[in-house]
Amino acid sequence: MGEFGFANHGVNWFTLMRYLSSRDVDVAYWALNGRKYAEGWQDADGTWVSYSAPRYDPETFGILKEDWETVRLAWRVRDLQALMSSPATWIPQDIGCKQDFLNHVCDK
Repeated sequence: MGEFGFANHGVNWFTLMRYLSSRDVDVAYWALNGRKYAEGWQDADGTWVSYSAPRYDPETFGILKEDWETVRLAWRVRDLQALMSSPATWIPQDIGCKQDFLNHVCDK
């Protein structure tokens, strides 16, 4: 599977993890970087709004923080590492999000 990324640890993440692990899919997670180059954003209507000057913003999907050394979210790394064994040694069963399949509390 090509690039994918998630900013939170919720139902969509668990559903994708279950799908990938049960089918032994090879993946590429996006993104590693802690910062991204930003020229603007899309507002709720889909209109592009430019910043007065381009800048670097935190990459919320990134595995690393802005210092490029610190892990942004440990759950993301642990879950991705669990997918690396082939075939995957676990398949998440409960998509409810009180605790995840690695026994740490889910982000809301």
